[in-house]
Amino acid sequence: MRFILVIALLGFTVSVQAQSAKKQLNKGQQAYERGDFDAASELFNLSEGNVGQRAIGDFNRGDALYRQEKFDEAADAFRNAAESFDSEEAKAQAYHNLGNSLMRQQDLEGAVDAYKDALMANPNDNDTRHNLAMAMQQLEQQQQQQQQQQQQQQQQENDEGGEDGEKENERQGEKEDESEDQNQNGDSKSEEEKEEPGEGTRPDRISKEDAEKLLEALNQREKELQQNLKKKKDGKKKKIEKDW
Repeated sequence: MRFILVIALLGFTVSVQAQSAKKQLNKGQQAYERGDFDAASELFNLSEGNVGQRAIGDFNRGDALYRQEKFDEAADAFRNAAESFDSEEAKAQAYHNLGNSLMRQQDLEGAVDAYKDALMANPNDNDTRHNLAMAMQQLEQQQQQQQQQQQQQQQQENDEGGEDGEKENERQGEKEDESEDQNQNGDSKSEEEKEEPGEGTRPDRISKEDAEKLLEALNQREKELQQNLKKKKDGKKKKIEKDW
């Protein structure tokens, strides 16, 4: 982590406005040194002064926010400082701290880009080169893990899809079996209704008197049939004898 920049780092013209900004920066530096990072971040938030002063204010405010673990806000402050600095050395330090802030947010791609920008501003910065190598290694591991998770998820979806297909086939088979059972039950019922259409009103059994009456009627009918047959035979014989 690159610590706060003092005003002497950048030379700027003296004016009433510049002196006011310089005074505010000095107060911010004092608050920073006594560990009051909240007050320091507020004092470093300059709304007036020249571009160089505001860039220093953004850089130092980012440092104070970083120490409060407000990494998102710190990253914005360092980014603003890096884009405002004219000095390549100051620009490299701002990009270096931006990379550190993004690393703490697990934004590895952003951190890699920030460290690269820092090295473009200062190719001889070994600390930034080390951080870049570490960020690139972690990014590669993260991408490999994401790829493995995607493959596992895809495999799980394929397995679940196969199980769903088997279950659907089983359900379809059960439906077909149920249809066959219903058809068989319907056919047998129809046959029973055809054989015994009055089953609902037909008595299960008859009394003894009714049975005797029925038997007597059948016997009487049989006698009548035999008498009729005998008469028919006698008639045929007479007819034949007459013809001869």
